[in-house]
Amino acid sequence: MTQNQGSNTGQSGSMSPGTQNTSGSQQSGAQGGYSAQDSDYWKQNYQNEPYYNNKYSFDDYEPAYRYGQEGRSQNSGQSWDQARGSMESRWQENRGNSRMDWNDASDAARAGWNRSERSGGGMGAAGSSGAGTSAMGSSSGSGSSGSSNR
Repeated sequence: MTQNQGSNTGQSGSMSPGTQNTSGSQQSGAQGGYSAQDSDYWKQNYQNEPYYNNKYSFDDYEPAYRYGQEGRSQNSGQSWDQARGSMESRWQENRGNSRMDWNDASDAARAGWNRSERSGGGMGAAGSSGAGTSAMGSSSGSGSSGSSNR
């Protein structure tokens, strides 16, 4: 069960083992985690999300979706707004090969969080209206609405 752990692993931070896997085909599935079905969903839909920036590929977005979805399970009982700060502080250790900094990745992480919520992962319905993954307009803090394509 060994994968190529040399170049892509590093420190996994506080996420579950396998969270830095960027292949999209083998996912951890642990902790109500990110599955191949989730990967397929995002692969088909990420370019339609309001935060999409064409300078990034799916390989950049997928770690953020996974991180948000698994973060929801690990922050059970908290809303996105309550967990956002701790998620931001751990993004560097959990971003895998993504080129995104937190300002660019946070909306995708929230979309993963929301998808997990709708599918019954993590806690109940606290902290979100369940309006879907495109409901990014209500994010607080250092928002990236109106993000620029540099």
